[in-house]
Amino acid sequence: MQTFITRSSTQQLLQKLLLLICFAGISYAGIAQQQKRETIDPRKDKITVEQYVVQVIPTIGGDYGFAIIDGKKILYHQFQNIVPGKHLAHKSDVYTIAKWMIGEYHKTKQWPAAVSPAIIKQLNIVVTD
Repeated sequence: MQTFITRSSTQQLLQKLLLLICFAGISYAGIAQQQKRETIDPRKDKITVEQYVVQVIPTIGGDYGFAIIDGKKILYHQFQNIVPGKHLAHKSDVYTIAKWMIGEYHKTKQWPAAVSPAIIKQLNIVVTD
């Protein structure tokens, strides 16, 4: 018994296979783009705000965190995601949040326990899921 495959059915099969490969490639590229994060170099990723040094550090969940340091004393160490359920889109947003926290510290003499979604919006910080 012979099996005959016509040219048109072979072409259809190849077209479907090509579309599947293209779809998989586009999906992978989209996922890779979402997961692309700026690298963190604690030796370079720091700024001075008033008398404090704000140093970018990685968080437990792989997001951007920071430490606020006065001389050799760590005053605030943010080791978990600052925006629960979301991720900071840009490493530079850490500095904006830290500056806000320092301002709040000067007003209340206490470090804020969290940053509300309203404050994130007020500071024009971009977050992603």
